[in-house]
Amino acid sequence: MIINEKFQAARANLCSRRPYLATAIYAMAIIEEPDVYTMAVDKYWRLYYSPNALSQWSVEEISGVLYHEILHLFREHSMRLECLEPSNAANIAADMEINDDLANEKIVLPDGCVYPKTFNLPDKLTAEEYFEKLKDNVKTVSFKTFAGAGDCGSCADGEQREWEKPAPRSGEQGVSRTMGEILIKDIAKQILETQGDVPGHLKRWAGEKLLAPKVKWEKELAAHVRKALAIVAGSEDYSYSRASRRNATSDGGVIFPAMTKHLPEIAVVVDTSGSMSQEALDGVLAEVSGIIKKCCSRQGLTVLAVDAALNSSQKVFSAKNINLIGGGGTDMGLGIEEALKLKPRPHVIIVLTDGYTGWPEKPPVKTIVGLIGNGPAAPNWAKTIRID
Repeated sequence: MIINEKFQAARANLCSRRPYLATAIYAMAIIEEPDVYTMAVDKYWRLYYSPNALSQWSVEEISGVLYHEILHLFREHSMRLECLEPSNAANIAADMEINDDLANEKIVLPDGCVYPKTFNLPDKLTAEEYFEKLKDNVKTVSFKTFAGAGDCGSCADGEQREWEKPAPRSGEQGVSRTMGEILIKDIAKQILETQGDVPGHLKRWAGEKLLAPKVKWEKELAAHVRKALAIVAGSEDYSYSRASRRNATSDGGVIFPAMTKHLPEIAVVVDTSGSMSQEALDGVLAEVSGIIKKCCSRQGLTVLAVDAALNSSQKVFSAKNINLIGGGGTDMGLGIEEALKLKPRPHVIIVLTDGYTGWPEKPPVKTIVGLIGNGPAAPNWAKTIRID
C-alpha cells in the first residue's frame, strides 16, 4: 500500500525526535479512509486518515496528531474507558489527559484540540476524573471535526466506529491485544533505558508499566522463613537420586551421592474481592512477579485468586499468565485452606490483600501477609509486610 508522502514525512519527523517510539510508529497499519473526519486509530493499532485533513495540516501537525494517537494506545484508554456513556465525553476526557502533557512538551497540534483549560479544568487529572466532570454537560458539545477533540477511534474509548475494520484474524492488518501488550512493555523498557531527554510523563508511564515489586522477597523469605523451610529453604543435602559425577567410578564400584538443592513450594493467595482496586491488583501482580524472579524462577509457584470463593488456582512461571478474577466478598481464610490442600503442600503461604477480610486460626505452615495500602492489620501469627 502506498502511504501518503506527507504522512511519511511526519512519521519520520516523530521518529527522529522520539526514537524510542519507532517500534510503535511502524507497528501501526496505515489505512486511507475518507469517512474519517481527520485521523483516528482503532484498538488494534490500525491508523485511519482522511486525505483531506492531511492536505490541510502541516507535517509538524500531522506528527503531533500521530504522537497523540499513540499515547491513547500506551495509556490503554480503550480498556479503561470502555462502556462509559456518553462515549464522546470519554473520548474527550482521554484527549485532555494526553493533550496537557503534549502542551508541556510544546508539541504542535492542529487548531481545535481540547485541553483541560477548554472546560476550565486543571491539568494532570486522569481521563476517568475528567470524564466524571464532563459527563453531564458535554452532550451539547461536538468536536468531531478536529483530531484530538473527541473522535480518535476505538483506541480512545473502546467503541468501534462504523468505518473501523473488525478484529484482525491471522494474516490481516492489525495488532492483537496480547501482541499490543508485548509491544508496549518493550517500548516502556526502551524509554527507561534511553539516556537522552525523555518527557517526564513518558518516564512515569514506562515506570508504572514495568512496575517493580516494593518488597525484596528474597530477603523477606530468607529472614522470616528460614526455620520453616529448614533444608528446603535452599540449603544443600546429599541424595542418591542421582550419582555424584565427581566421585563416580567407572568400574561399577561404590556410588557416591550427589549434592542436591531442595526448592521451597510457595503458594500465593491473592485477594480479588470487590474492595481491591485495579491499582491494588496491578501492585499485586508486581509483587508476584518479584516472588517468582527472586525465589521461584525454576519451579514456579501456585497463585490462588480468592474473594469469598476460590476463583482460580494456577501454577505459574510468569506473572503475565495470572488471571485475577473475582469481585465478590472476602475470605482469605478460605484461600489459606485451599492452599493447604495443594499437592505438594506449600512450605510457605503468602497472602496479598488489602486486609478487609476475616482470618482463620493459625495455619500449620509459615504465613506471610502482604498488606496492600492501609487496611486492618493481619493476625499476630502471620509475618506482616506493609506494601504502599
